[in-house]
Amino acid sequence: MTADPRALVAVDLGTSAVKAGVLSPGGRLRGFARVPYGLLLDGAPGRAEQRPDAWWTALVRGIEIARAQAAVDGPLEPIAICVVGQGPTLVATGADGHALAPAITWLDRRAADDTVAAATAIGRQGWVVGLLGRARLLAALRPEVVASATWLLAAWDHVAFRLTGVAAAALQDPDEAI
Repeated sequence: MTADPRALVAVDLGTSAVKAGVLSPGGRLRGFARVPYGLLLDGAPGRAEQRPDAWWTALVRGIEIARAQAAVDGPLEPIAICVVGQGPTLVATGADGHALAPAITWLDRRAADDTVAAATAIGRQGWVVGLLGRARLLAALRPEVVASATWLLAAWDHVAFRLTGVAAAALQDPDEAI
């Protein structure tokens, strides 16, 4: 019997590596890959940045490996993809979907005061507020990047934009959580 060709592609954009899986609609793992990338920790104290192009290269390679493993069972017909990952990590993104500067990751401690100020000003907590603190940091350090960015996106939203050509933000208010 030939395996069901329908497949789900799952991507975890982690801090140290992308993990890509191909699953059957019933949840059976058909293929998996882990492809690492680095952190930029040099320079200013508390800096923790990454190159979104390194994420993209790892994502493409990871999906290729996972799909090749899954294809052993027969043809594949991807029907959905899910991208999750690290956050709050901020990516200044151009209209073409490419990053304009290294991403400021959730590990970066330079935005701590701005994050507290943003949380106090809007009366909210959580990763979304962390993006606001990182956006203020980026505006202070690289105003030309912010001025030329079409979007300031979370890491997974940046990758989803690269995958689909559609920019969208996945925002959740922790006070409204189910």
